[in-house]
Amino acid sequence: MKILVVDDSQFVQKYMSKLLKEQFPNSELFLAGLGEEAYKIYQQEKPDYIITDLLMPGIDGKMLIKLIRH
Repeated sequence: MKILVVDDSQFVQKYMSKLLKEQFPNSELFLAGLGEEAYKIYQQEKPDYIITDLLMPGIDGKMLIKLIRH
């Protein structure tokens, strides 16, 4: 299982990473700090799940979801 965590806060990235590794130890985890970076990772890795912050600079979470859906 592949999981992409998108958040501009490094604290949140580390916290979510720790929680997800504990609950899903066999998963592949990808982290992105910006929507642009997340979209590139999405295109390359096609994660099964995406957890995203909605309020980020540049491409925010809502726009990221729209890009992925199209």
